Amino acid sequence: MTKKFDAIVFDLGGVLYNIDTELSVQAFEKLGLKNFQELYSLASQSDLFDALETGAIDEQTFAENINLLAGTKLSNEAIHYAWNSLLIGLKEDAIPHLIALKDKYQLYLLSNTNTIHMDKINNEVSALYPSKNLADFFNQAFYSFNLGLRKPGPEIYNYVTQNIGISPDKILFIDDNTDNISSGQKAGWQAYRMEKNSNLTSFLKSLDLIN
Repeated sequence: MTKKFDAIVFDLGGVLYNIDTELSVQAFEKLGLKNFQELYSLASQSDLFDALETGAIDEQTFAENINLLAGTKLSNEAIHYAWNSLLIGLKEDAIPHLIALKDKYQLYLLSNTNTIHMDKINNEVSALYPSKNLADFFNQAFYSFNLGLRKPGPEIYNYVTQNIGISPDKILFIDDNTDNISSGQKAGWQAYRMEKNSNLTSFLKSLDLIN
């Protein structure tokens, strides 16, 4: 295989990790939030979820705002559990592929995520690989809540490029979101869209990354 790039930047949800947002909707409805779709719309308009993902608010403030918008008095634990319900699990082949690819490329993770989700995901990783968290399988992990930036905003792509010190045209980017891919291409990256929750092994083979 001819090496056409030096680094691979992976998205998390839908690429390395299976997600289903409908499961969170169902979980919140079981807690009595029958209008969660409307609540989600209101929260989006008030930038609640963006604020959580950019680290502008903490987990406590997020839960308080959910209760405020829904008119409920749910515990933080109940809200966090429902919010995490969309997390199905790591793809079985994800970590093995990362381990193999890291011998050939610099690997980076770029994810719009939050501390509530990452705590659960890292617990899952450490259960499979003791004393490890997800970031340990990359040269560096870039999380939106740490950076105060989110995809598809151009700033986050420029930040990653400058931080890793690799020419943009030598960066391969894999994401499941069309807008994120478009922004990656505008940043000069070689960006490819993977269908959400599709087969990771097949996709990596299609890019000639694995045999």
